[in-house]
Amino acid sequence: MTQVTHSQFLSLVYHDLFDYPLTREELWFWEVGNQKSPHHIVEQTGQFYHLPKKRKCVLGRIAKRDTNEYKYAQAMRASSVLSHIPTIELVGVSGALAMGDAKEDDDIDLFIVTAQDTLWVTRALSFLVLRFAKIPVRRFGEKDVSNKLCLNLWVDKKNLDFSEREEIYTAHETVQVKALFDRGGIYKKLIEANSWIEKFFPNAFKVLKVENGEDTSQEQGVVHKLSTILVRLFEVPVRLIQMAYMSRRKTKENVSKGKAFFHPLDWKETIPKVFLLRLEQISKGKQPVSPVSAFVEN
Repeated sequence: MTQVTHSQFLSLVYHDLFDYPLTREELWFWEVGNQKSPHHIVEQTGQFYHLPKKRKCVLGRIAKRDTNEYKYAQAMRASSVLSHIPTIELVGVSGALAMGDAKEDDDIDLFIVTAQDTLWVTRALSFLVLRFAKIPVRRFGEKDVSNKLCLNLWVDKKNLDFSEREEIYTAHETVQVKALFDRGGIYKKLIEANSWIEKFFPNAFKVLKVENGEDTSQEQGVVHKLSTILVRLFEVPVRLIQMAYMSRRKTKENVSKGKAFFHPLDWKETIPKVFLLRLEQISKGKQPVSPVSAFVEN
């Protein structure tokens, strides 16, 4: 048994929704808010901290290491291929893999930022390029998705502000993105555009601000500028075609001119509610149930 601050305890409760224990460094990094008291008693197994009676989640995290190393290497390969598309500004790993918590049968979630007003043409080009490179991409409704790319998060660089989704789940998902390719300081701009994250994860926000404090933007070359202009000529018709195609099978996707979030379940609504439910259970002295870990997809 060991003692942690209230902010650290809140972090452990949140991550326990995903059966995810934290190291000492992660416990500090992911502190929720800045409340030092009251203090709470939790358990420590090796280097990992977790809620009482949840030692099994430590074994689960350790068992996933090799799987996540392989998937990360696949994501790096895909990023290298996608970087040749001039309108792609950033490719990042998101979801469970970004936390090193992907299961063997999970897909590989990517977060992609495009040049302004080029999202839909860039998306179409990405699927073509990946197919040419023989990199498997998950298709709609597909069940066997192990090690297949899931291109489910798209924004153009003028739509990096997620403040309309201001809650703990989106804050965490944004912070956990791992940039694989960054054409010119886009990850820094992503963090700056979402300063509201600080109220949920103040330590994480400060660390990312420092680590990405220097502006590494480079002046775009002539070829890049001309390519972007050319792509924009086709953006509207390509967007309309894709939206018409998707309208027949949309679930809870959130798509617009500059943003496209493809996910069959709306976790930004579900996770915060389950988090509060878990805290209520604990405050009443009940052993927390696991209403999320069995079916949550990060």
